[in-house]
Amino acid sequence: MSPLLSAADYQVTTAEDGGEALRLMEESKDFDIIVSDIDMPGMTGYELAATARRSERWRGTPMLALSAMSDPREIEKGRAVDFDDYVVKFDRETLLNAMSQVLAAGGSR
Repeated sequence: MSPLLSAADYQVTTAEDGGEALRLMEESKDFDIIVSDIDMPGMTGYELAATARRSERWRGTPMLALSAMSDPREIEKGRAVDFDDYVVKFDRETLLNAMSQVLAAGGSR
């Protein structure tokens, strides 16, 4: 997704997994929005979101879940950990629209 987001004029920082994302948080990095895959090595996107929402730094940062799983139960799990939206992987148009809407609304916090 990084090339797509860069082409849409987003400045992109990538993390290989949830642990690396949390290290960015520990380094006091701020982001306008966080897009997290649900199925990552070592830590799920749900776990990353739950951890981020407990931190002062990222509590209010808009977060989008990105997953190949579109089952309503998975979407509900995303809502339970406070993702602002849940987007099915490879639906590029929906991802860009969701990012635009979440950023315009300032997230759900």
